[in-house]
Amino acid sequence: MNTGPVRARRLVIAGVAVMYGVAGCATDGREGLAETGGVAMDGEQAVVLHVVDGDTFDVELSGGSTERIRLPQVDAPELDECGYSASFAAMEELISGETVGLVRTESGPDRDAHGRLLRATRMSGDDIGQLLVRDGLARWVPRYADEDSRLARTYQDAEDQAREEGAGSWSACKWQ
Repeated sequence: MNTGPVRARRLVIAGVAVMYGVAGCATDGREGLAETGGVAMDGEQAVVLHVVDGDTFDVELSGGSTERIRLPQVDAPELDECGYSASFAAMEELISGETVGLVRTESGPDRDAHGRLLRATRMSGDDIGQLLVRDGLARWVPRYADEDSRLARTYQDAEDQAREEGAGSWSACKWQ
């Protein structure tokens, strides 16, 4: 299990992104980036067992059951797309083996069309989806914004900043 602070993990994300050839993933070093407008988002605690890709992972819930989790309003590159390796490696570095908080969206569905639980994921006060979007390792999906306005504001701001700075796949993959 990783026990270092989130700031150190963010620096590792930047290093992983450079290693996989995704330029511009360095962050500004600010801690506590993932603010949610003062809304507490602790959620149910779970241990991450396996990272599937940059927006999906398996957890063990406190009762011992396992679930596949999908980050809401976030889309990471798929296996055959530019930026996949960096996104996957960053997600693995951030949450693999860690205890995270899983938070249901304000008004979105409990599960997606593939049966995965849709949950915002927090660790050490940071929103994992926001970190990935901010570093250009995933994109915000605005068509789901009405499912949780808190997440939509946070993720849109993170994506705007990543685009402006050419972070991660915004420069390396020329996302549009």
